[in-house]
Amino acid sequence: MSSRSTLGRRRGLIGFVAGVVVTAAVVGGGAAIAAIPSTTTSTYTACVNKTSGATRVIDYQGGKRCTTAERTITWGKGYRNRGAWSATTTYAPLDVVLTKGSSYVAKIASTGKAPVSNTSSWALL
Repeated sequence: MSSRSTLGRRRGLIGFVAGVVVTAAVVGGGAAIAAIPSTTTSTYTACVNKTSGATRVIDYQGGKRCTTAERTITWGKGYRNRGAWSATTTYAPLDVVLTKGSSYVAKIASTGKAPVSNTSSWALL
């Protein structure tokens, strides 16, 4: 057997394996982008089958909806995503902000108190 045919088989095998990995990532195991919970209301939305009670969480903000055989339910813990922390914004309890790569939840109302240095006003999530 020549080294050329062995090299060709190895390349074919490597190509096949790479194709399987890429297909699995795209079709079944890839990253999904969704707004769960909603980035505007901080609520979760789910569909409950009216017959079996089976429940599935959906990305309502992304346009997903329940079928006619399901009942739509929503719930939230009261947290409100406020995006990046700003010194000029007034925050209420349960507001969640992002700063310096971490998320913080407001314990009390505050303005201008940086989450990183004010543990009496903010808690690390």
